[in-house]
Amino acid sequence: MEPSFDKQIKQEVEHAIRQGILKAEKAKKASWKPWAYSFGASAAAIALLFGSAYFSPALANSLSQIPVIGSVFSVSEDERLKQASEQGLTKGLDETQTIHGVAVTLEELLYDQTRISLGFTVKSDEALTEKDSDFTIQPVINGKPSSGFSAREEIQQISAIEQKHIYEIEAEEVDSDSFEFGLILENGNGDTYYFSETVDQLDSNQIAVHASQQSEGIELDVESLSLSQTSTSLTYSASQEGDSTDLSLPIYDLEFELVDQDGNTIPSYSGDISGDFVDGVWTVQGTKMFDPLSPSVKKVVVTPVLITPDRIGETGEHMEEHEEVAIEPYNITFEPFEIEIP
Repeated sequence: MEPSFDKQIKQEVEHAIRQGILKAEKAKKASWKPWAYSFGASAAAIALLFGSAYFSPALANSLSQIPVIGSVFSVSEDERLKQASEQGLTKGLDETQTIHGVAVTLEELLYDQTRISLGFTVKSDEALTEKDSDFTIQPVINGKPSSGFSAREEIQQISAIEQKHIYEIEAEEVDSDSFEFGLILENGNGDTYYFSETVDQLDSNQIAVHASQQSEGIELDVESLSLSQTSTSLTYSASQEGDSTDLSLPIYDLEFELVDQDGNTIPSYSGDISGDFVDGVWTVQGTKMFDPLSPSVKKVVVTPVLITPDRIGETGEHMEEHEEVAIEPYNITFEPFEIEIP
C-alpha cells in the first residue's frame, strides 16, 4: 500500500527522485546515498536546527589522527561513533553516485534508538569548490519528507579533492525499529540527489520508570530509560498551563543529570522535543541522550533541572521585528530519583 501523504509533497519527492536518477545516468554512474552542508578548510562541526527538534552541544575535542581507510566514523570527534565502528556495530557500505564529476560514497550507517548516523566521502578529480559540497538536505521517512528534524554535521577536509562528512539526524517521525530512510539533497551547483536505504535499529533494553512529580505548576513524568551499546536515552513528558503563542515556558528548558552509584556523571549530548497545546495546556514529549553505561553501573540517580537561557528571542507582529531580551533565572527545582539497572 502506498503511504498516504499530501499529493503535492509526494509529487515533489518523486520529481526529486527522477531528477537525481536522470542526472546520475547522464553522468554515467550508479546511484545511492550521501548528504552534506559544507565549508572548506580543515575540520568543522556545525549544528543545524530544523523543525521542532533540538540538539544540545556535545562533541569532543579536535581530532588527533587522520582517517583509517574504510571507516568514516573512525575520524569523528564523537567517541561514541568511533567505538561503535571499532566494535563492528555499524553497517559498512560502498555505494557511489557521481554527478558532474563529484562522487559521493556512502560508507557507514548506524541507527541507534532515535538517532541516525551516516558517514560518506565527497571526492572529485579536481579541487572541490564550495558549491560542490554545499548541500541543502531533506530527510524522507517512509516516503514522507520529515517536517521536524535536527541534524549535526561534522566535516573533515582530507585534501583539496576529498572530504569526509558525518551526519547525525534525529527526526520526530522515526518511531519504529526498521524503516525506509531517504534523503533529498541539492548542492550549490543545482545538482539534485536522492538516496534510499532500509535502516534497522540496534538492540536496546528498555526499563520502565514512570517517576512523576510536580513543581511550580509543571507536571513531569520520566517514562523510561533505554540502554544500548552506544547510548543511553531518557524519555519523558511534561505539561504546564500557558498561552497558545507562548513557546518560552520552562518545560522547554528541561534537562536531566545522570550520575551512577559511584558519583560519576554520565555525559549528555543531544535530545529532541515536540509539543502540543490543548485547552490552555502545553504538553511536551522529549528524549534526552547520554553516553552508554558501563557494565559496572547498577544504579543511576536522575535529577531533572531547568537550564535558564541567557536571553530569549521575542518576535513582534511582523516577522522582521525581532529582538532578544534577558530573562530571570528559574526558581523551580525537582527531586532526584534512582533507577536500578538490571
